[in-house]
Amino acid sequence: MWVKLRHTIVFSILRVFFSFFLFFKYGYVYKKFRCNIKKPYLILSNHFTALDPFMLALSFNFPIYFVASDDLFSIKYISSIIKYLVAPIPKTKSASDINTIKDCYKIAKEGGSICIFPEGNRTYNGVTTYIPPSIVKLIKLLKLPVLLYRFEGGYGVQPRWAGSIRRGRMRGYVYRILTYEDYSKLSEQQIYKYITDNLFINAFEENKILKKRYKSFKKAQYIERFLYACPDCKNFSTIYSNKNYIICKKCGLQVKYEEDLSLTVKKGKCRFDNVKEWDDFQKKLILETDIENLNQNHILFNDENILLRQNKRCVKKIFICKGSITLYKDKLTAAQSKIFNIKDITSVTVFGKNKLQFYYKDEIFQLIGGKAFNALKYQNMIYHIKNYQEGIQNEFLGL
Repeated sequence: MWVKLRHTIVFSILRVFFSFFLFFKYGYVYKKFRCNIKKPYLILSNHFTALDPFMLALSFNFPIYFVASDDLFSIKYISSIIKYLVAPIPKTKSASDINTIKDCYKIAKEGGSICIFPEGNRTYNGVTTYIPPSIVKLIKLLKLPVLLYRFEGGYGVQPRWAGSIRRGRMRGYVYRILTYEDYSKLSEQQIYKYITDNLFINAFEENKILKKRYKSFKKAQYIERFLYACPDCKNFSTIYSNKNYIICKKCGLQVKYEEDLSLTVKKGKCRFDNVKEWDDFQKKLILETDIENLNQNHILFNDENILLRQNKRCVKKIFICKGSITLYKDKLTAAQSKIFNIKDITSVTVFGKNKLQFYYKDEIFQLIGGKAFNALKYQNMIYHIKNYQEGIQNEFLGL
């Protein structure tokens, strides 16, 4: 049995603590879910903060089984406690996982409600990320009522790249309900469009309506985990942050990150109103990188003091080496001793704020840098290289 009585007890106890903690720490308010549709449910939600599962759970008076990254299951001692108390469902990020589907089916048959963040990743740029169409196949397999849960204000309170929480307000509530009778009449394309349309949020357009302020003395701190290209001099890896400011160490560009999530240029040229537009620009620079005509020894990206380790799925992490990493047009090297051919990298994702994980042949590896390390640029460029190698025109760059 996956569904156990202790999970109901644990959720009841945690709900009391987190209702107070999340209000005072995140300014989070929620709406209790009430309806006459019999559970279990499949809950789908957009994803902004690290504590979204705890926030979402407050709206419900029963335990929820969250699909979680398998990285959570290989933390010494802690993973065993988490599995015992709340029994999350392991999922390999950015990879299809038949075991996850089987676990979801088993829980649903036992009467347990399941929650999935179908983006599979928290947004860096404030806009809902890509949702794989495969979510529709799971919906049709489980045949459960689907609850679409919506977070608002989350990007303002805690952007993924940020080093601190801002004082502001965010809320969560069930936004739409889709019963089996409703979606059984729809095509897969119609279901997918309904899900993506109703989970989509643009934090900047949203805040034009909400008119919220998100206050902090270091609003831009660690934004170099996300932004890696200068809009003025167009150089890579030159961006750094200082409290409320985004600065280019090459040309001296200075941009202020404001309380309403907008950008104000203080020095240099930057035509962007928000970081989503900046992100679109840096991805465009990636796409314009001419892989074919690059010299074999041309260095695309390089970073020092990076830890490489292997992740044994849901078991443990093994230290491999520590040193510099370098990305070329056909390979990624670590500490000059470990070489990964790009053609054999099947998938790349970013964990947490800036931990790079990639799937190489049948193994999983992680690259972990300092607080300012930008893992996103490696993900974007590796996908661009792979797209070139495979002749893909409509390019997907990861996030």
